Amino acid sequence: MRRDGYLQGGGLMVSWCFGHMAELSEPGHYDPAWKQWSLASLPMLPPRFEVKLREGVTEQFAILKSLLRSPDVESVVNACDAGREGELI
Repeated sequence: MRRDGYLQGGGLMVSWCFGHMAELSEPGHYDPAWKQWSLASLPMLPPRFEVKLREGVTEQFAILKSLLRSPDVESVVNACDAGREGELI
């Protein structure tokens, strides 16, 4: 049965992502001086790298979040790319 943002049936819930839903924050997010690239500002190493949602994915991300927190969910299968970028999807 089709639901809002996922399919459900046979004891399973299947949802999806489209493109990369999350990305690393830009250097300027950590320090305004890093907005303009210069050799003098290297290395640009924030105390903690942060991930942010991309534009247009908030609704689907909220659906995924609610599914993952559902008491009906016993396990999760991530069928995304098995690489650094796929882990952010």
